[in-house]
Amino acid sequence: MTPAVFTDYVPLQGGGRILPTFQGYTVDVRCREFRKIDADTAWELWGFIDFDSDQGEEMLQALIQFLRRCNIASVLWERATA
Repeated sequence: MTPAVFTDYVPLQGGGRILPTFQGYTVDVRCREFRKIDADTAWELWGFIDFDSDQGEEMLQALIQFLRRCNIASVLWERATA
């Protein structure tokens, strides 16, 4: 099954939220990382890409362009462009 290109924050009942995803990576704006996490365990971190790395900057720009192109008003958009 191919993951969705983008999913936004999902609020959880009782507080908290599921972080957004982009191109198969979890987007952690607070830590400024794209994280690859095992879908079966949801805990095992396979690796991460820092927003400030060359690859991270490319992915972040691709994410911002995607959100603009799709006209998605997202909490992620507000945080990523702040």
